[in-house]
Amino acid sequence: MNSAEVLTSIQHFYGTIISKAHYSPNWNEEGISNAFLWAEFCKQIYNKFFENSDILKGLDDQIHLFSNQSYCFKNLKQSSSLLCQSFLQNPSIAKESLQNTVQSINPQGLNFEEVSLDTTTLDNLCLELLSSLKPISIVDSNRSMYFEIKAELLLNFLKDVISHLDTEQQYESQLSFVFDTLCRNSETLVTILHVLCAESDSEIASGIQNFALNWILLKLFDEQNSSLVHFLWQQPPSRLRVIAVKYLSFGNYYIDFLTKCASSLSLQHENGKYVREKEKRYVNFIQVL
Repeated sequence: MNSAEVLTSIQHFYGTIISKAHYSPNWNEEGISNAFLWAEFCKQIYNKFFENSDILKGLDDQIHLFSNQSYCFKNLKQSSSLLCQSFLQNPSIAKESLQNTVQSINPQGLNFEEVSLDTTTLDNLCLELLSSLKPISIVDSNRSMYFEIKAELLLNFLKDVISHLDTEQQYESQLSFVFDTLCRNSETLVTILHVLCAESDSEIASGIQNFALNWILLKLFDEQNSSLVHFLWQQPPSRLRVIAVKYLSFGNYYIDFLTKCASSLSLQHENGKYVREKEKRYVNFIQVL
């Protein structure tokens, strides 16, 4: 099996099977069984190539291009658990029915009760967080303070979640699930930006912030014309500068994006400001965007 065939198989698993496992109502016992066969096949791919660092780097780069999650090659080792978590999050699939199917096919290395407990606990925590955020109202005209309060609640919530996780795979999959759950509208996305700006009071908090940033960057790189890109560049320049200064990777993205915008407008950088090439007229940040 060459690298192209490997990538096609991984793309089908991550891009089609896992995606549909989350939301599609069109699953029956046979379809679920076939999905777990794909998961087992992906674990075989992992076992065959995990020691080849050259192939892994190329595969990770390609996976990040087609996956809208923070998946990578090493996640294939837990393909069955990842698939089971996805099915458990699907409201159209009854837990009891899924459990019966899983027990009948008995995927190697899958502990249904353990996976179910992890997913159920996280679902409940997410719902509790959303409920706790709803009563918060704006008591003055300072919306920034409003979102800072929400961001502090969210960061504390995630710190508690992370403290109960045992493996890196759980850490990555659970945080990805949290961000996918909570970041589906502009208000929750603003909260995430405030989380990035917040002071880190522990190593766990810093880890969550770095994961959140990488999660956002992956979305930006994967979906160049998505609503997330438009949302991001509608934020106050002062907030974006704070994030760019704090995180080098976002700073590089931020500079590259502004440079491309300036280039498309035929601007030159002069004395710390952008000017039109012929007119020598200064252009502000909003005009650049």
